[in-house]
Amino acid sequence: MPVKLERKHACSLTLAPLLLALGFVLFKLYTASKVVNPETGRVSHVSLNPEQEQRLGIEAYAQVRQDAAANLIQSGRDVEFVKRVTQKLAKAAAEKAIVKYNWEVSVIQSHEKNAFCLPGGKIVVYTGIIPIAKNEAGLATVLGHEMAHATSRHSAERLFRSELTQTVLGGVQGSISQLDPQQRQVCLFSFYILYIQLFV
Repeated sequence: MPVKLERKHACSLTLAPLLLALGFVLFKLYTASKVVNPETGRVSHVSLNPEQEQRLGIEAYAQVRQDAAANLIQSGRDVEFVKRVTQKLAKAAAEKAIVKYNWEVSVIQSHEKNAFCLPGGKIVVYTGIIPIAKNEAGLATVLGHEMAHATSRHSAERLFRSELTQTVLGGVQGSISQLDPQQRQVCLFSFYILYIQLFV
């Protein structure tokens, strides 16, 4: 009889980290801010308010500009082209925007075929993508997609999901800490499969 009691006690202690983690996740889901995408109507949870999100975007933008200071282009045909497209897109985005953005774009001389938009509306375009875009419509397709990440607040949503994932993962690891390495590996793999099915 004492052996059974000890096993039950050990089991409840093993489950405690996971139960605490799940409780925290439910609390976060209940108290988190919700954002409705003005285009799709999709509701998502975010962990940052618009001011915090924009502040992070500004900091990251400043770092990108600092790192690429020697290759920043201030004027010329490419800059005018990118700014013209960005201004049209920003005007269209402002019509349905819930959060007001101070759109800003930097053009970097590089063979890199890339463009991205940071939280808060800070855009970076590498000249390598301009020949691929070919014209205003092509560049508008690329930048419109990137700007939609900002207006939909995908960064704040991803951060929220990451926080929940880390919390649950910590609970799972705490709950399976008494298992042997092979059993832990199986449990963690099962958790990842379940997470992908539920959230991805």
